[in-house]
Amino acid sequence: MAARNLVALAPVRKARGVHWSDRARSLWPVRTGAAFMLYGLPFIIGIGIPFLHHPLQRVVCGIAVFFGAMLGTFSIERTVRPGLQWGHWVRQALAAHLPIFILAVNLVLAILLMPTQFGPRMACVVVVHFTVRYLFLAGIHYRVLRWVGLLRPAGERLRSLVTATALGMQQPVPSTSEQQSDVAQAWALPLQHELIFTTGLLAICTDEEVGAVVAHEMAHLSESRAMLAGRILAWSLPSMLIFIPPMVQWSGPPSAILLLLVYFLAHRAWQHYSKRMEERADRAATASEQDAGAYARALCKIYEADLVPAVNAGKRASHPDLYDRMIAAGVTPDFPRPAKPEHASFVGVACLVLLFIAVLLYQ
Repeated sequence: MAARNLVALAPVRKARGVHWSDRARSLWPVRTGAAFMLYGLPFIIGIGIPFLHHPLQRVVCGIAVFFGAMLGTFSIERTVRPGLQWGHWVRQALAAHLPIFILAVNLVLAILLMPTQFGPRMACVVVVHFTVRYLFLAGIHYRVLRWVGLLRPAGERLRSLVTATALGMQQPVPSTSEQQSDVAQAWALPLQHELIFTTGLLAICTDEEVGAVVAHEMAHLSESRAMLAGRILAWSLPSMLIFIPPMVQWSGPPSAILLLLVYFLAHRAWQHYSKRMEERADRAATASEQDAGAYARALCKIYEADLVPAVNAGKRASHPDLYDRMIAAGVTPDFPRPAKPEHASFVGVACLVLLFIAVLLYQ
């Protein structure tokens, strides 16, 4: 994994000295390829190895591959942040990737263990799967981050900005936390009525810019109950897939294909509606800014710090393009509109394809 990333990063290193949007566009296919390796490789190996007969053996093998693949992404993050220290990065990487991987393991394990007939075993698999999934929806991983010291109550600066913005928007003051991370991000937890800001974002944005980002996230906390129900439903969508084994047994492969089609269409519909909610939150942030252009400047700083492309690779992104968001916020970017980045690097796709072929041949 580390060798694959070093090879794939060669074009990004050659792009040093060019505008950050061009470097971000060069880095994006490397990142998406690494994501495929990080989350796809463990399941290809864990499910495909023929001498692992018990599902738990496959899961253990997949977990080992996941941690190896995660450690291999260090070279990518060092490209974004050259001064990043190993130990500091490990803690951040575990906080970012481990919850996603646990949810993926929970899904795959439920599919592997799901019996084809109704009974106590099916009930047990369903209950355990949904319990794990909704513990994460309730924020159990944030409790763990607080316990290990990576998530702390907001400092005086952030608390005062959140309070002032909430009063200006005539909304209740939400609970706010700061996560120790070099990544510049902020997000809302509508179920918990809480905001989380990373220390990376707070370090690069002025008070006016942070206040504008607060307004964006506050707009998510004021979403309707129907939207909140939609978020819970979207969170539950992957759980449909655990019923593939019994459906194949009862009605044959066409029923499983129909289930996958329903999942895909529902997921695409949610992506479309979710992007509309992001546009709504952007309008709220622009309307509440005290300094004209503060929100657009904050967005540009965040994307530049994390080297996220200014134009999305496809239409299925959860947020609109940065370029369009800045124009909608009343600021024309000081750089030309970049071309769309590629989806994944050739090296990453080739590694997965070759591995998948090798597993099929070995069996």
